[in-house]
Amino acid sequence: MCFGHGETPQDTGTFRCCPLGVQFYSEEEIRPYKILALDVAYPDESGNELRAQCRGIAVQSVRVPAKGLYRVWILFTDAPKEFLERMKCVSKRLGTQCPHCMNY
Repeated sequence: MCFGHGETPQDTGTFRCCPLGVQFYSEEEIRPYKILALDVAYPDESGNELRAQCRGIAVQSVRVPAKGLYRVWILFTDAPKEFLERMKCVSKRLGTQCPHCMNY
């Protein structure tokens, strides 16, 4: 997971990427309601890398003192339909679903 110019190590147990959006750690705070352009790379069923360009809005950014990082929640607002459909399967297979998606 990269944001900005660097790469911030992610906790694979809490990283989330699903059809609703993405949650990740960032060294920078991202203010709520900031609209972001996202270039998302994700695997297909064969493990090949696919890419999608999406837009999202920051809905929350919380400082986690123990990590010295911000936990950021981005909601996808504009993403290719094919990407969202594939993300349903990919997030389930990789275990990156958010709690809402886990119920469906």
